Amino acid sequence: MLAFCAVAMSAMAIVTSRKVPAGTQFQISWRVGAPDDGGEHPASEGWPVWTKIIAAEEHARTQQHLVKTDDSPPLAAPRPRAAYYLLWRAMLDGPNWPAAYKPYKNGVVVMDPYNVSAADIAVVKRDLNATVLMYVDTTDMAIKAKNGVCAADNKNCNSKLPCSSGGPGLCCTSFDCDRFKNAKLCAADAFYRGLANVFKPSWALNLLDTNGTSQPLCKYYFGPVFCPFQESIDAVVPYVTNWVLETGYDGLYLDEFFSTATVAFPLALLKARKFDANGDGKPETVAELVSQFKKFKPVLAARLRQGLGDGAVILANTGGPQTSKILNGVTVEMEHCSTGAKLEQCIAFLEAQHKVSVLPAMSVMWLTGESAANPAAAQCKRVAEIQAKLPYVMAGTDFYDGSHVTCNPTV
Repeated sequence: MLAFCAVAMSAMAIVTSRKVPAGTQFQISWRVGAPDDGGEHPASEGWPVWTKIIAAEEHARTQQHLVKTDDSPPLAAPRPRAAYYLLWRAMLDGPNWPAAYKPYKNGVVVMDPYNVSAADIAVVKRDLNATVLMYVDTTDMAIKAKNGVCAADNKNCNSKLPCSSGGPGLCCTSFDCDRFKNAKLCAADAFYRGLANVFKPSWALNLLDTNGTSQPLCKYYFGPVFCPFQESIDAVVPYVTNWVLETGYDGLYLDEFFSTATVAFPLALLKARKFDANGDGKPETVAELVSQFKKFKPVLAARLRQGLGDGAVILANTGGPQTSKILNGVTVEMEHCSTGAKLEQCIAFLEAQHKVSVLPAMSVMWLTGESAANPAAAQCKRVAEIQAKLPYVMAGTDFYDGSHVTCNPTV
């Protein structure tokens, strides 16, 4: 036990003596009696794990995994952390701030950059002590597209919600926001205007007409679909990473960081149309689009990590099983993890990502819209089952998409 204390004090001295920027996070794994192989040893391998969050100066938190030995006293497991999606600047001025957001204290808050300043980020960290991640869409580019073509005429992309106005899309002003009911289209701010300046419209996925004109293709009102390639990566990554660092976010939330081109793009539609995906004005085939996505999506992720540094937190909503050594973790929507085999597949996916995650490792299960087929109680039960096996997984409330399900408040 004395040896353990000495090791612990030494590790803490290393962490606390290092000057770190606000919001930086570290994770220390102490495995008394475990093999000294540098790897993680989850509870499934016989090494019980408890997670403890310690508040430190400048909101730097050290996530410790303490391993109980036979002669050590029992350790109480902490309350699970929670995540919130999507926070908007206007909510900080609402009557619900910060009381209604207390369940997400010490957790993760995903915040849209619309009109957000460094002072606003400081308020969120002060009131919630949360990891604050800047939202960015990795498949839809929020640039103005007056003549955009909708891949499907639905509530996400239609005459009332056009391809893109060049802004953040539907933005919220209150805690009970539901983008399908009470959110309104917002004009571009400094961040989105700057994004339009660095991203050329020709870099989007454009449908080519026989008369030589082109039209950007959209799936949502967020903006035209794009597939990363070297020139677009070189322009967008420095802009996004500099904004994160200068504004004081703890990292990035990569939305629509899809696992395959099949999920990312309407390939059936593209097979029947001529389109350009790399800005040269010449048509690509679907096979070339798939190859471009497979080659440059990892490059995009690697460049974002390089620009932000190892201390930043990067989470990704992947839309399907995948693992990445660039990420701290992934987010999964509960409707994909209902029961039985689907639930086990989700657990396996989360475990696989955890093995390669950048520290501090964390993932989120987004609670989805409550319905008769997907009741809140059942969602909370499934999340609890997952957290019992995987303590680094947070329950996340997706308010922006109409879900107001909250499990196990951590106030």
